[in-house]
Amino acid sequence: MLSILHNKINQVVPIVGIQSIDNSIEIEYADPSGVTDQQASLIQQILLNWPLDLAKINKSSILDEKWTNEIKNGYLTNYGWKLGLTTADVTLLTGVFLLAKEAHLLGASEEASIIDTDGVSHTISITNFTSLMIQYGQYRTNLSSWYAEIKNQIEQALTIEQLENIII
Repeated sequence: MLSILHNKINQVVPIVGIQSIDNSIEIEYADPSGVTDQQASLIQQILLNWPLDLAKINKSSILDEKWTNEIKNGYLTNYGWKLGLTTADVTLLTGVFLLAKEAHLLGASEEASIIDTDGVSHTISITNFTSLMIQYGQYRTNLSSWYAEIKNQIEQALTIEQLENIII
């Protein structure tokens, strides 16, 4: 995590390195005599904010891990099988749905085949596929909204206590 702090400080003034020693941060400047009062003040502010920034990074990591697990778990359909939730899965399933609807409108087929997360093909009527897509879309939308809301709460937190009160 010190690399993140290093980058923040290095954006204010060039530094050679940074290390944490006994709960204090030691900074090695590229040109210590060239650090202005304004730069020193900005760096001091960065250091004062670092505990909160670090807590936000850690909380965001927990959120990202939960998101990854939710996506990995997939969407359990009413039929007992799962559909993938990655962006690629959503795109592919939407494409299959649109093609199936077109085939239905042209009178070519009343059914569609979709493949679940286990690689098993399932034949489903267009009516049931439409209902499934509405449920699937709502689930994915709710999941994305949940993630965005928690991410925003983390970013907006002004204290470590506020961060600790965010439930993931």
